[in-house]
Amino acid sequence: MKRLFKTGEDKLNIEYRLKLANDGYRWVMVRGQVIEYKNSKVKRIVGILTDIHELKEKEQQLRANEQQNSLAMSSTDSSLFHYDLDKQLLKITCFIERNGKVFPDELYGQIHQVKNAIHPDDQRAFVTYYDNFKHSGKRSHSAKWRTNHPTGTYQWQHLKGQVVGWDNKGNPCVAAGISQNIHDSYLIELQANKSNQRYQLAFQDTFHSVWDWDLSSDLLTVNDNLTEKIFHIKAWVPTMFFWLSFIHPEDKDAAIEKLRQQLLNSHEYLSDTYRIKAKTGNWIWIYFKGKVTDRNREGHATRAIGTIIDISDQKSHEFALAHEKELAEKTLQSIGDAVITTDATALITSVNNKAKSLIKFDEKVALGQLLTAICTIYEEKSGSQIQNPFQQCIQSNVPLNLSNLILRSHDDEEFYIDCSVSPIHGTKGTPIGCVMVIRDITRSRKMAHVIEHRAQHDSLTNLFNRHAFDKQLHEVSHGIDFEHTLCYIDLDQFKIVNDTCGHIAGDELLRQLSAKLIEETRSSDVLARLGGDEFGILINDCSPRRSLSIANQVHKCITEHSFRWQDKHFKLTASIVI
Repeated sequence: MKRLFKTGEDKLNIEYRLKLANDGYRWVMVRGQVIEYKNSKVKRIVGILTDIHELKEKEQQLRANEQQNSLAMSSTDSSLFHYDLDKQLLKITCFIERNGKVFPDELYGQIHQVKNAIHPDDQRAFVTYYDNFKHSGKRSHSAKWRTNHPTGTYQWQHLKGQVVGWDNKGNPCVAAGISQNIHDSYLIELQANKSNQRYQLAFQDTFHSVWDWDLSSDLLTVNDNLTEKIFHIKAWVPTMFFWLSFIHPEDKDAAIEKLRQQLLNSHEYLSDTYRIKAKTGNWIWIYFKGKVTDRNREGHATRAIGTIIDISDQKSHEFALAHEKELAEKTLQSIGDAVITTDATALITSVNNKAKSLIKFDEKVALGQLLTAICTIYEEKSGSQIQNPFQQCIQSNVPLNLSNLILRSHDDEEFYIDCSVSPIHGTKGTPIGCVMVIRDITRSRKMAHVIEHRAQHDSLTNLFNRHAFDKQLHEVSHGIDFEHTLCYIDLDQFKIVNDTCGHIAGDELLRQLSAKLIEETRSSDVLARLGGDEFGILINDCSPRRSLSIANQVHKCITEHSFRWQDKHFKLTASIVI
């Protein structure tokens, strides 16, 4: 207004916030025209005052949404491209973060100009990619190449784009898409492929081999390539005794004793590292690893299988591999598949396709909701629910890294996840929202659970095996203020069933008895098959009198069990030592 009176301008156009009677404020716009002057001074103005409060709020929300989208692109090192097929004009929009705010940075140029920023070996693929939008007849295309990065190095990019515009004749004329920096993950993939190729070649050119040992006859079977590397294949004597004769004198006695002890102590796994003399006279470091797969009724190993791995090169690269593994793990932890963003009140503002597939919620339904309203996240071990991590991040104004979690979706499907939550800062440095990156690790976690279960359970009866039973026994033996009872069970007539009807009948009898024993023991007790026809029960936190009652009931269950196989009928007895 002062400028209007001083400069003599005749038009008025200003926006400001007007204080209301309730001490609130609303945005208004004033537009006016000077219609009367006196002595060259403004005397009268006529205009209109318009309420633009809702428009201003939408404008501010639009800016915040643009900032969130830009930050999501910046945090994943992604950029957008727009390509005019007729003019061969390419526009690339990058997103750069400075002081908590993201700014777009656009690059224009002809294809032949922009390709100079591409690695020389990838320039042909770069040109072909954009030509395909016009000539291939396909709408969508993807490619990978190396681009000159601000760090001064070439880094791998992954592009996905599609035709989005056509001319009057129906010919494609405009393409658009997204480019994402995949340098770290792609290098890991390339390294994994190379490692796999090296492993395949190892069986042909090194001492890698699979072995199978029949302890009853001492017959040892290995790959032909290994026998050729140690001695002429015709001189090979397929016994473990013969194999041990090639161990380095300094390693031989210890290797033989370790193998004997592992077999004597009923170890399931066999492992050792020693040197083997090659046909060339050189000593080769190998890792001898295997597992006992069969035992006789006395519990003695009768068969074992495993691998022999040449670790000579690995020993010299242990520190390099350890560093590489650490780098790969950190890289994987920083890469997420699902992205969810919120506003400053922790209400969801966007979810990508991967996030929608996890939470099983349509984006329109999820928008404006709290995370806890569309899914549940809790700790895998303790089962404690994780309160809304968006609210925690906004309140602390620091990034959060959460791992070993389970996400339960809207339809009760569960996923094992790791996630990170980072604040989105406004122009004043205060949080205006958050972005969460979620990595789905369900497959690896379920595989680990399966492996753990198999390692602790008997494959025939699905009861605990001896290893798991001994572990439980060790743990309770170090406890205090509790009474426990240990029972050993031996089936007296089991051999008769095996000899009369065969091992298939014996296996079925063991499965039936195991099911009966589970019914007679408490859920807190530990029931295990120790081997052959031997079982063990660890009755936890129970008085001697009550334990004796449980043991008597178990004995009664066994003796009363009637086993029929074809036309034969058997009644068993059992010996129980408490």
